[in-house]
Amino acid sequence: MRCSSAGKLRHKHSNEYAGLETPRISRPGGQQLFTLVLIAAVLVCTVGFHMPIGFVALPAGLLLAFVNIKEHKTFIRGVS
Repeated sequence: MRCSSAGKLRHKHSNEYAGLETPRISRPGGQQLFTLVLIAAVLVCTVGFHMPIGFVALPAGLLLAFVNIKEHKTFIRGVS
C-alpha cells in the first residue's frame, strides 16, 4: 500500500480505498417510508397551506415516536 497525496491509504494497483466497503443500497423499510411520508406531509402543510411548522411537526414527531415505542424508549433514556 502507498500513501496518496490526500493522505489516505490506497491499494497499489487500484483506485479504491483500502479497508472500505461500499454500502449496499436497499429499499427503505416500513418505518423509513412512514418517516418520508411524514416529512412530505409536513412540507405540504407548511409550504402549501402556510401552517406553522411547529404546529405540524409536533404531531408528526409524536406519530413517528409511537410507531415503534419499544425502540424509542432506549433513545429517550439517553436524553439528559
